[in-house]
Amino acid sequence: NAQFVLHPGVYNQINLNWVPKEAGSTLQHVHLVDTESAQLVVAYLLSTVATPPQVSKEFDVDVVVGEPSHKRVSYNNPWSRSQSYTLRSSDQNRMRPKSDRLHIAAHGQAYIRLYLSPVEHPGVSEV
Repeated sequence: NAQFVLHPGVYNQINLNWVPKEAGSTLQHVHLVDTESAQLVVAYLLSTVATPPQVSKEFDVDVVVGEPSHKRVSYNNPWSRSQSYTLRSSDQNRMRPKSDRLHIAAHGQAYIRLYLSPVEHPGVSEV
């Protein structure tokens, strides 16, 4: 819902950022509307496809029933340039990163710090 000005007689570029919440295919409607006249300028129907990321490592974490936990996982940047990542959890109520951004120098190492919500009953769960 961002507003911007289209300049006449020049090439106007609009960048879209789409962040899927889950794997699958969807159709996304994008409407460009003139805010002064409330007229539709152009409409796009975008076909989007998202696949889940490939799991490269799994970790087993033991927690105490009824108490929150904090864990950290190391990540090495194998590339010769710095990398920036946005971190998201598949279940924010059970586990979430302490920071949603991670910046790692070229060939550097960083820690992903996780907050695990208290569990009420003993057992095994996957996040």
